[in-house]
Amino acid sequence: DNNSETERGGRKVKNSTYSIRDLYEKRIVSDEEKSFLAEYDINQYFRPSVSTDIAAFTIKNKNEENYRKEEKASLLILMVKRGTHPFKDYWALPGGFLREDESIEECAYREIVEETNIKPISIKHIGVFSEVGRDPRGRIISNAFTSIIYDGEGEIISGDDADDARWFEIILEVRDDVYYLSLKDGDILLKAVLRE
Repeated sequence: DNNSETERGGRKVKNSTYSIRDLYEKRIVSDEEKSFLAEYDINQYFRPSVSTDIAAFTIKNKNEENYRKEEKASLLILMVKRGTHPFKDYWALPGGFLREDESIEECAYREIVEETNIKPISIKHIGVFSEVGRDPRGRIISNAFTSIIYDGEGEIISGDDADDARWFEIILEVRDDVYYLSLKDGDILLKAVLRE
């Protein structure tokens, strides 16, 4: 049974877990609509590629090795080193292309697990990047997700098309209304200037 009841504020509320496909399959479809769908050619419209990018963050205590020092926390972001072209050997957010049999959320989860071995408890969709010409491979629409990862929640192991995966400390400075972003891990330092 796809329907159940939950008590909210003293009232019983029906929950429904029907998907759009369930609703479509259960409704009565007219012969006219059946004919339309049988002749419909999805290739008459341009179909861009769809991908995901996941910005996963954690907070790490800098002074774990010395309990006598005052604790200082750092915000870190998970990055992968691209193992394929374009931008081979560049650092990027984990992510990849949507498969035919998965939702965009399932794609984001699969990609971060495949590329980093980190299994987020939850991920949240935060936006879409669809600017024309944003990717040299062609028209790619990327869905951005974010996730908070608890420190120590799994060992990072790069995989799939990622040659490496690491946590980078986020350092943000503001000078003259310009934001200077640095991502640091050991000897690796990535820099960017952010403007509105």
